[in-house]
Amino acid sequence: MRERLLEREADRLFVCMFVGWLCMFCGREELAIRNPELATERAMGHLYALDFDGVLCDSCGESSISALKATKLRYPELFAGVDTATETWILDQMRVVRPVVETGYENILLVRLLLEIKVPHVRKSSVAEKLSVDDILADWEHGIKPVVMKEWGENDREVLVELFGKVRDDWIERDLHGWISANRFYPGTADALKFSSSTLFIVTTKQARFASALLKELAGVDFPMDRIYGLGSGPKVEVLKQLQERAEHEGLTLHFVEDRLATLRNVIKTPALDKWNLYLGNSITCYVSFIPGSHIVSCFHFLAAELQRRHLLSNVTMYS
Repeated sequence: MRERLLEREADRLFVCMFVGWLCMFCGREELAIRNPELATERAMGHLYALDFDGVLCDSCGESSISALKATKLRYPELFAGVDTATETWILDQMRVVRPVVETGYENILLVRLLLEIKVPHVRKSSVAEKLSVDDILADWEHGIKPVVMKEWGENDREVLVELFGKVRDDWIERDLHGWISANRFYPGTADALKFSSSTLFIVTTKQARFASALLKELAGVDFPMDRIYGLGSGPKVEVLKQLQERAEHEGLTLHFVEDRLATLRNVIKTPALDKWNLYLGNSITCYVSFIPGSHIVSCFHFLAAELQRRHLLSNVTMYS
């Protein structure tokens, strides 16, 4: 099972997993995508634009539980008679499909879709029958998501965004400790944020207030709000343009760490962002969470070997 998941991830990735970029961030090792010559430059300093979920914080547990709560509120009739075992199955599968999520509200759609897969009599979409988790991973963004949104009458994504945020706000108000405990920061990230001498920004599709709360309450990091570009700040490619155009950032070596391959591809397609070194923080640490920490490095070597075999690491430079 573990090797099957790793092989599937190797097909999707063309650079390092989380451990690789974390070593880079702490100054021990770097893996750079594109412009390898830039990776060896020693400029005036470094600027890191860091994604939050899947790069700094494993929020799979919290986002899945919040999504389940929100989905029950949005479609209460579908959950009539749904037992605890089915809900547990949905939460388990949410960890597997997590890599397709770009914005939090999509978790609500995924919970409902998984319910329709598991419980045939509640199906309202034409795609749920015979749909597998692998199918969701392969064709969510442009195939499955627009179909289910149309068939379920979800014409306004902002309604789902607001609902997802409200569920989180209510959870925080009633049980702050429980909400925080459902998240975890990846080992070493809190110290890296505290002690880094580089210029740091967080660029995320998570609502900024939630990222800030987790940084402060869970990681013990008082990260400036004006350095968190959250939901509503615009596409990440536009945020990166803004950051590189600031006069105070002139001469800095630019790094962007992201856990979605599609987002990095958008950056690569934007000529104005050629100065950015790109890193893929591997979300495998989220949905293969049963791999013990001592095995993470061996998992990284497995991925690296697989990627080299598939000739996907030809433009990656590793240095210490």
